[in-house]
Amino acid sequence: MLLASSSITYVIDKLEQKKWLIRKTNAEDRRVTFASLTSEGKMLMDGIFPEHSQAICRIMGGLTPKEKEEMIVQLKKLGYHAEKMV
Repeated sequence: MLLASSSITYVIDKLEQKKWLIRKTNAEDRRVTFASLTSEGKMLMDGIFPEHSQAICRIMGGLTPKEKEEMIVQLKKLGYHAEKMV
């Protein structure tokens, strides 16, 4: 999400105020809270995501199929590394 962890609560609060998501506590671990899309949030994403997906396809169109496969491997590697940093 490219947000500092200190900003996540603020962003979640704003999305909740707009009725786009709700918080759900974890029954097994009360320290954990999940964010879940509301029906309004799903409708918003259903309207936004297709255009976003098309934009990504256009951008990736500059790569060959082999380059796309290599990109996927590298992005996964980067994601796993970033996850360990948190």
